[in-house]
Amino acid sequence: MGKNEAPPSSRKKTKLATFKAGRLAQRALAFTKEVLAQSGPRKSGSLAALEAAELIKSELETTCDTVESQQVPIDSKINTRLFTLVVYAYPAIVLLCLVGLPYLGLLLSVLVLWFSFETFGRYKPRYLAPTDMGVNVHGIIEPVNAVESTIVFTAHHDSAPIERFEKKKAMIPFGLVGGAALLSFLQTAVELTQLRLFRPNFPPILLFLLGLGLLGGLYYVRTLLEYYTDEVAPGAGDNLISVGILAALAQYFKAEPLSKTRIILASFDGEEIFLQGSTAWYEAHKDALEGAVVLNFDSIFSAEHLVFLERDANATLPLSKSLARKCVNIARSMGYEASALSMPILGGATDAASAARIGLEATTLTASSWSDGVYHTKDDTLAAIDPESVERSIGIAIRLARLLDQDSLWDDDLPIEEEKVEEPTNPTLVFSKLTRR
Repeated sequence: MGKNEAPPSSRKKTKLATFKAGRLAQRALAFTKEVLAQSGPRKSGSLAALEAAELIKSELETTCDTVESQQVPIDSKINTRLFTLVVYAYPAIVLLCLVGLPYLGLLLSVLVLWFSFETFGRYKPRYLAPTDMGVNVHGIIEPVNAVESTIVFTAHHDSAPIERFEKKKAMIPFGLVGGAALLSFLQTAVELTQLRLFRPNFPPILLFLLGLGLLGGLYYVRTLLEYYTDEVAPGAGDNLISVGILAALAQYFKAEPLSKTRIILASFDGEEIFLQGSTAWYEAHKDALEGAVVLNFDSIFSAEHLVFLERDANATLPLSKSLARKCVNIARSMGYEASALSMPILGGATDAASAARIGLEATTLTASSWSDGVYHTKDDTLAAIDPESVERSIGIAIRLARLLDQDSLWDDDLPIEEEKVEEPTNPTLVFSKLTRR
């Protein structure tokens, strides 16, 4: 040992440090600010979304071993086209009942309600007619040794059109459509018992009056044609900050690669119009993703509302309950309040649904109050994001990846101690103790 050389135990102690997710959170916020300044609001499949994808790709190229982009056809008018279908089908259903042809109205009702449920309920739109081209971007960081497991961190970079009405108000027109369907069913049943189903006839007076009342409801149903404004939300918290989190995680794992777990970081276009980007990406890569664990980030605003989703797509689709609850345990072991919940009805869907549909263990981390959130509004700016929510999200993601790498993620009891990691050799990344609040 040289005269001025420190003893091995001292050198080891000097190198050991707990990471400070706060520094990575600042990186995530800075990247979000940069993309927001250059691309602005990013409607799915728009030029602005393409510019954002290019910025994301350039950022990941500085940290990932490989980076790829994938063009994906985007049907940017699927939502307005469905609303138009509903508006024009509604009076047709009622009129068919009024002229004594309820079975045709019932058939039309079933088709409209099924199509609406598949699209707005389950987030599986049918009969897409692509009008634009979006871009998905993903980067890969390989482990030090042979790959034995894969973890996928995902987000989306498109932002939503601003809605003119609250979602609850949209339920009035759909409720009227349901009423028209009920009328057609009742009248079909009555005429079937009277053996006059297939003949034009005058309906029973009670059903006729109900039909007239529903016809007057067209005033409310037609408001669906004006449901969306021409404005697009800035989309800082929903969901550009999540892309910033991916960039920060890439920076971290470049300096501190895992032993045997491959890391994939993917950002999708088309999430705001029924998950079109992530659906295409998972279908294209499902063979390479077999057995992967997926943590999606969406709407990171508030540190007090950390939620891991157990069900998605308006609670119609199961996600990985075991993964969601493991993530809750991880969060609590780090001193954070968190819970595992289902996406509420009318809450929409996240890209984790696309992962679950190809059989992957997937959940979404969201940090927003569904009742008073600013997502999908003009107030979705950087000012709406609590930096601590970003810090906590990053810390949980790193902990999740390291537990998977250590083959201890699925243990019955997760350790509650804060994990210690080697201080990174990259001089631009300096970590200290993780904040516990």
